[in-house]
Amino acid sequence: MESYADIASQPELTLRELLEHESPRVRLHAAWALGLRKGQEFLGDIASRAEREPSAGVRQHLMIMLAGGKEKAAIATFAALDPDALVRATACQYLARLVEPSDLPFYDVLLDRAEHDPEDDVRCAAIQNLRADAPAAVRGQILKGFPRGSLESQKAVAGRLAAWSETPRALLGALTGASSDLLVHALGLLRERSTPIPWVDLAPHARHHDAAILLQIAHLLRDAPERAPVTFWASIAGHWDTFWQTSPETQEMLVGALERALAQVVPGELPAEVRRHLADVRMHAESSIGQGRWGSHFLEEWYEILAMLKSPETAKAGRFESPVGRLMAQLILVTPDYEGPTQQELLEESGHWLR
Repeated sequence: MESYADIASQPELTLRELLEHESPRVRLHAAWALGLRKGQEFLGDIASRAEREPSAGVRQHLMIMLAGGKEKAAIATFAALDPDALVRATACQYLARLVEPSDLPFYDVLLDRAEHDPEDDVRCAAIQNLRADAPAAVRGQILKGFPRGSLESQKAVAGRLAAWSETPRALLGALTGASSDLLVHALGLLRERSTPIPWVDLAPHARHHDAAILLQIAHLLRDAPERAPVTFWASIAGHWDTFWQTSPETQEMLVGALERALAQVVPGELPAEVRRHLADVRMHAESSIGQGRWGSHFLEEWYEILAMLKSPETAKAGRFESPVGRLMAQLILVTPDYEGPTQQELLEESGHWLR
C-alpha cells in the first residue's frame, strides 16, 4: 500500500502509524493525507516530524506543507540548519516569500544563507525569492560588494536588483566592472522591463568590445536609436563579423536602428576622431566584402554592392535588400571624405581598426 489514494483513505490512527513506515514514499503520503485532513491542527506534528525525518526528499515536501501553514519559525530553522542543500534551498525559497518587512530575524537567516551557504542553489534561493517590499537595509546587505560569488549567485542578485529598482540606473551602476556574462544577463533583464534607459546610464557599458554586450544595448535602443552617439553605431557596424551570423530578425533590427541613427548625422560636423573611427570601420567592412567573408548573406546583391564600392557616390540612390548592402551604404554616406586605406594600413594586421 504505497499509492496516495490508498493511504489517504485510511483512518487517522493508521495514518499516524504510517508516519513511521520504512518507506519514505509511504511516510510522505501519510503526512500529506493528515495535513489535508487536519489542516492547521497538524502543523505542529509536521514540524516535529521534519526534525526526525531521515529522508531529505520527504523533509523538502514537509517544508512546502509548513509554508502552506505560514510556519515561518519552523522553516527558518531548516533553512539555517538542515544538512541537505535541497532542503535548505526549499526552506529559503518559501521563507523569502513569506517574510514580512517587520520579520527582521527571519531576514537575518536569509542574509546569512545568501552570504555563507556553501551551495549555490541555497544562496540563489535565498536571494531570488525575496519580496519587492524587503526592507531597504536588507536590500543594501544583499547588494553589498556586488558583484561577487559565483555567476549564478551574481545573476540572482541582478534579478532582485532589477525587480527592486524603480529605474535601471542602480542596476547599471552596480554592474561597473562586472563580467561580460553577468552584464549580458542583466541587460537582458532590463530589456524585459521595456523601460527607456538614458544613454548616460548605458554609456559606461557600451565601451565594451564584447559583441554580446553591444547587441543587448542595441536592443535597448532599437526604438530610439538617436539617443546613442554615432560612435556606438559605428561599433555595431565594426562588429558585423559577428552580427552577420545572427538571425535575419536580429540583423534587420541592427541595420534598421543603425540607418535611423546615422540618418541624423551631418558628416562635416563630426569631430575628426569620430570621422577617423568611421573610416576605419568602413575600411574593415570593404575588406570583409572584398574577401567574401560576409558573402553568403548578400549573394543576390553581390555585383550591386561591388559596384557601389567602386562608385561610392551611388550609395544615396542604392536600394538594397540585404543588411550588408544597407550597412555599407550607410557607412559610405557618413564618410564622404574617405580616401581608402593607405599602403601602411593595408600591411597592418586585420585587427587594426578595432584598436
